[in-house]
Amino acid sequence: MAGSNLLIHLDTIDQNDLIYAERDMNFAQKVGLCFLLYGDDHSDATYILQKLLVMARSDLSQSDLLIKFAKSRPETWRRHLVEALCIIGARKVLRRLGFCWQELRMHYLPHIAGITLHVHPLLKSLYRMCEELSLAQSGRLFLDVGEKVASQQAGDPLRFYDPAYLEIFLLDWLTKRSIKHHH
Repeated sequence: MAGSNLLIHLDTIDQNDLIYAERDMNFAQKVGLCFLLYGDDHSDATYILQKLLVMARSDLSQSDLLIKFAKSRPETWRRHLVEALCIIGARKVLRRLGFCWQELRMHYLPHIAGITLHVHPLLKSLYRMCEELSLAQSGRLFLDVGEKVASQQAGDPLRFYDPAYLEIFLLDWLTKRSIKHHH
């Protein structure tokens, strides 16, 4: 299957497939995926952040994060989603959607931080950083930056304290414009 077939197969993904794809993901994968998909859209990121916080506090495994994404970007959601799934390494989900990991890996280069086709490159780099930091390093980053953000920002502090999900804090900092990126 060459790149062109991959793109043809992309167009066969149906929104109903997303319900099953999401069931195959654990919470950490959902957090990473949401960070990559929603991190460059302020209003959606704020909403998704709230959904993730609710999910983190309850044992809510059912969620509709992917369908919401598909509906918010009817033209481009498939390419964004498949690239983001590659970046987080969700091979089981991608297989269920009918893709071959080796081909996707060659097409999207998920292991190379600075290269992206659809996902914002800053988000990919930040995600890779989250994956590479130890829990202690994540905790230190969360404390150092979190303190600075809190001192500069009005508004509600994020009442979430698990540095294992560093992307949640990054999403919060992006929505509060403590981290800025340009399109």
